[in-house]
Amino acid sequence: LHGLGPGSAHTAEAVIAGLRLRRVGVDRSLQSGLDIAALVVLAAGLAGGVAAALSTLSLVVFEGVPWERYGGIQILWWLTHANGMVLLAPLILALREGRTWTVARVVEASVAMTSGAVLGFVIFWAYDPATPGRRLLYAPFPLLIWAGIRFGIPGAATANLILSVVAMGATALDTGPFASPTLGVNERLFQLWLFVAINAITALVVAGVVEDRKRGARALVRIQDRLRSVLEATADAIVAADTEGNVSFANRRFAALWDPTGSEAPPMRLTHEDPRVSALLEVTDQALSELLESEHEVLDEIELDDGR
Repeated sequence: LHGLGPGSAHTAEAVIAGLRLRRVGVDRSLQSGLDIAALVVLAAGLAGGVAAALSTLSLVVFEGVPWERYGGIQILWWLTHANGMVLLAPLILALREGRTWTVARVVEASVAMTSGAVLGFVIFWAYDPATPGRRLLYAPFPLLIWAGIRFGIPGAATANLILSVVAMGATALDTGPFASPTLGVNERLFQLWLFVAINAITALVVAGVVEDRKRGARALVRIQDRLRSVLEATADAIVAADTEGNVSFANRRFAALWDPTGSEAPPMRLTHEDPRVSALLEVTDQALSELLESEHEVLDEIELDDGR
């Protein structure tokens, strides 16, 4: 019966986390900010909290732990479960994507990870109780942000894991800022887990937001390419210009009308002084000047023979 409580808690944790994440449509490779938010809130927060509550309850029922200690133990176990999810799950799931990196990018990632490990060693293993070492606790933040921005969620997850292993190893061996003799065992564990959670969640959220922006930029480029292909394939001459006449796009048909010989590229700027502009647009110089300076949009509707 002693193992029934923790076993049931861990099973419930996995089932709740899986069902909740699938319900909100989380991508299995965790490649967006919403995926990271769902992992933190639904898996680490909700499922981890349920598992911690059930595990602590089993200690009270089967191990004789006093009820007054339930709250403190439950929080520590919840942080333990939650940190396990935010440290390991993003790394395991993000690596499923199988990204290909250049040599330069691999070198940069190695420098970032090594720098994080060295800084973690300085903070936790070269710690001197006589110095205010706690002021350096969050010195790795820039490195974690660097890893998240440059290498996405896999980079942020790897940097988090390296720094967390260094911190946990030092604390377990009674050294580092969290091993202060003025702190009890539970207080040490609580501060360690809080440190790990803050670092991990911050770096992962930054990486997720950056991934969203990159994905949006790639989607915009694809849309622009498709639109450009359609405009280039049309039989009509199309030119896009701002209110000052600066040309941002001209298709091949317009280029052919502008210079049938093909020896001159389309203009970078449309001006009413150029007679070809007036001729192509079939407007007078005065009307062309008013057209180029106008901020109004004109929509022409064309009815096809088939009724569309």
